[in-house]
Amino acid sequence: MDLSSVKDQLYDQFKELSERVQESSIYVELKERFDLLPSRIQKLILVGSGLLFALFLISFPYANISDSQSYEAQFEESRELIRDLLRASTTLKQTSPLPSASSASAVESQIRRVIDELRLGSEQVGNIQVISNASTRLASKAVNQEAVSVQLKTLNLRQVTEAAHRLQNLGSGIQPISMQMTRSDGKTHYFDVIFRIFQFSLNVTSDDPKSKSPRGGR
Repeated sequence: MDLSSVKDQLYDQFKELSERVQESSIYVELKERFDLLPSRIQKLILVGSGLLFALFLISFPYANISDSQSYEAQFEESRELIRDLLRASTTLKQTSPLPSASSASAVESQIRRVIDELRLGSEQVGNIQVISNASTRLASKAVNQEAVSVQLKTLNLRQVTEAAHRLQNLGSGIQPISMQMTRSDGKTHYFDVIFRIFQFSLNVTSDDPKSKSPRGGR
């Protein structure tokens, strides 16, 4: 069956249905009432009917477009969720940048070595000491914290910048958290600086099976 024959059949069925509607009593009564109306009202009814029919036709593609937009939004959300899961999986496979052990004395030794490399005078180096019970809100309870206070005196801006840069590169898990800078007494372009340097390490317990005592033989 070709397209033209299908078209003819649909046309015949529509024509037959239209004739049945026009022969019905309801249609005849409505048509008589419509003919009795003023021409202006007839035009308004025809325009309103045309608009309703146009809205009816438009509702189908609009519904499809709305559904497609909703499906697209769901697809984007699912794709972002999958990306987040992949990133989380990759992160879990990576080793932590924090060391598994910490030592404030070791950090203090590194700091003294850096200060020696700055070639400061003995009068420019103040107290370098471990801060007892040091803590900062930047780390959770699962992270151990050790801190060292470093006091340097009568530094110019270049020396302050160089000292800060070197102390920021002490190693993994070691980071200056605060820097207090004040003008040196009686000096115009010199400053006294106090650095607080923290070392963060993982607070993990050893699960080494070798540390467990073996069972006795039979």
